[in-house]
Amino acid sequence: MSSDCSHCEKNFELHIENNIIDKNVQIKWCQWSNINGRATKEEQQGSVEQCTRLLLSKIEAFLLHVYIKREQSKLFEESKSAADDKKIVVQVDYSENFSLEEQDEVQSAHWATKSIAIFTAYA
Repeated sequence: MSSDCSHCEKNFELHIENNIIDKNVQIKWCQWSNINGRATKEEQQGSVEQCTRLLLSKIEAFLLHVYIKREQSKLFEESKSAADDKKIVVQVDYSENFSLEEQDEVQSAHWATKSIAIFTAYA
């Protein structure tokens, strides 16, 4: 899960770092940033080495995210298999974020409206 085992601890080095031809080449990449509570995609610029270091710093959090996602999926599949006359599985998918709006808000408030994501639910 966190690249601590002997099986995968060298994966980043083997598959990424060892395949870099020139670490000093200047490149551009996009990265999500949280600005004033909103996720925004920003273009970054730097060397391949800077980008690689940034990517490496995010690996542990990403692997934890993947682990949690896989465990949730496994539990959901097990729950579906266990469904019977007394147990049900309901999956609700909202195709867009829910906006937190006031009924009589002024027009300028429309562009500053906050929204929340409503994820798939299990009951």
